[in-house]
Amino acid sequence: MALLLARPLYLAFRSWRNVETTRIRALLLLGFNYRDPVLRVPEVYQSLSALQRQDTLLMNSLSRSEFGPREVGLKTELNRRQVEIVGLFSLNNTIRADGTAIVSDQNFIRLNPGRSLDDISLGLITVEPGVKVDEVVQNLRQIMPATIKVFSRQEAMSRDREYWVKSTSLGYIIGVAVIMAFLVATVIVYQVLSSDVNERLHEYATLKAIGYTNLRLLTVVIQEALVLATLGFIPGCLLALGMYHAIFIATRLPVAMTVSRMLFVFALTIVTCSASGFVVARKVLVADPADVF
Repeated sequence: MALLLARPLYLAFRSWRNVETTRIRALLLLGFNYRDPVLRVPEVYQSLSALQRQDTLLMNSLSRSEFGPREVGLKTELNRRQVEIVGLFSLNNTIRADGTAIVSDQNFIRLNPGRSLDDISLGLITVEPGVKVDEVVQNLRQIMPATIKVFSRQEAMSRDREYWVKSTSLGYIIGVAVIMAFLVATVIVYQVLSSDVNERLHEYATLKAIGYTNLRLLTVVIQEALVLATLGFIPGCLLALGMYHAIFIATRLPVAMTVSRMLFVFALTIVTCSASGFVVARKVLVADPADVF
């Protein structure tokens, strides 16, 4: 198994002081060996010489405004130690971390008394071209002790996504909201279609009396349901795109409406409206023209 050397990455949440308000806020601190290319952030490697100085850091320009000014040369306190911002970088926030700073591994230890360089948060391994990542992961799991978890990049992303969806209150709330939206949409579409069918029940009865089959009448109702689905989806999609953009501007979280998600929502809208259409169509199918007139 051909591997490159593992490169360490250090993570910790530390208290950051806003120089304007003097308020304290938790900030995610990333530490790395400046000789290791572990971060895909070009601005970091443009400031390596400055990062080697004692008590210096790079500040995320996308951090929330609660962290105060983000200016090169600004001095403040991080974990009760005076530090200086020597550069800026751009990195989207996460749900847990709305502010980020990057330091060298030596400065990381200075800002975390009692912690050594052997206490690694993540060990990043790059495989050589042609080597299968899955095989590397399986081999490492057999070698490493049980206290060390080994994941591929995709497995780590899936694990993180599953944690937020299934193990936190946020995922539960969003799941319940989706179910409620589905049920409410079904009821609203049913009421609209039901009201329209009741107003035109004589016309449906006339069509039935002159020989229209139940399948043809069902098709008419379903077509109306599909028109409602399409007309409702377009403004709803535009509103969702606006909300996604507003959330990104406010939080700098990497949220976006993907094409696959958009298509899934449209398919779900079609299913919802079609289900309501089938239920409403029963009134037309069981209606007796003689009773209507």
